[in-house]
Amino acid sequence: MKLRLDRDLARALDEALAAARRARHAAVTREHVLEALLGFRVLWRDVLPLRASQRELASLIEIRLAELPTTAPYRDAIASVPFSEELQADLNAAQRAFFFPRKIGVEELLDVLLDAPEIARLVADARLDLDVLDNSISEARRIAFEHRHAALSPEHLFRVFADERWFARALLDAGGEADAFRLRLDERLAAVGAVPQRDHEILPTRALGGLIQRAGAHGRMLGRPTTSEIFVAIALLDAEPSHIIEDTGVDRMTFLSSIVHGFVPSLDTNGGAGLAEVVFHNDDFTTQELVIATLEEQFGLADVLAVDVMLRIHQNGEAVVGVYHEADARERARDATERARSAAFPLRIEVRPIRGGHDDIES
Repeated sequence: MKLRLDRDLARALDEALAAARRARHAAVTREHVLEALLGFRVLWRDVLPLRASQRELASLIEIRLAELPTTAPYRDAIASVPFSEELQADLNAAQRAFFFPRKIGVEELLDVLLDAPEIARLVADARLDLDVLDNSISEARRIAFEHRHAALSPEHLFRVFADERWFARALLDAGGEADAFRLRLDERLAAVGAVPQRDHEILPTRALGGLIQRAGAHGRMLGRPTTSEIFVAIALLDAEPSHIIEDTGVDRMTFLSSIVHGFVPSLDTNGGAGLAEVVFHNDDFTTQELVIATLEEQFGLADVLAVDVMLRIHQNGEAVVGVYHEADARERARDATERARSAAFPLRIEVRPIRGGHDDIES
């Protein structure tokens, strides 16, 4: 019997197939599918332990995919790349395990994938390489001590982040470069006056202390440890610390979007003649008030319905907010994204043509 897939899983498999085709891989592997499934953030919060780094897992998957052999340059003429035997077996196992012949979804396939030894090791590696803020602060103190600085500033902490893979990748997404960022920070730190060595501990400046407190409060609100990613996102929401990023020519909102969502799609508004869904994605920083106001004022939802849709976005990770002609959907999504950006929020809005494809307008 043919596999019965729900919409989300079918979309993830399509993305995995497209990625394999672009990389000229001979088969769609478990790693291709995992990379696609990382976009379903609400699921990974349940799968990964609280102290695990989702971005670190993405980096490890990217490294694994880069090691796969590629085919001849003209393989892209082939219409379809086959699923690997392991992935096909996983799909069959997921369907058998979850009330065959019911449609299988993302959760069912994830349960099966995580039983595979090599995938379990990959997730375990993501648990070991943590972006825990306390460790970063300790390293920042070491840098301040070496420079004989009197206090710990945001620049010290950002210099630590500059050596992290997740931070370098987000910089690249936003059009920056880690080497240039490190060089500029080293210049700024070298310009800070040195003081005689002191016996007492080097303490954060008032500005940095306030940021650390805000990041800690946000982490407690989310029920998760305060990670470096949470700290950076909180810092970028403030105009003052964001100059550290903008000083190197990187747009802070583009960088923030990459930190929060993992990538930065274009704001292209060109569209076809068919219909398309506009989908809002949840994140941990955009306020509910802004989402509700956007739904009411730019998508015409009544106040009660706007609150209901906002709650669905928050609880399910995403929700369709309307169906329009594709060009209109893209224009609305662009306007709403720019509104969120002007308010310094990383709201992600996606346009999904109903003909079967999908395309992010913003993240």
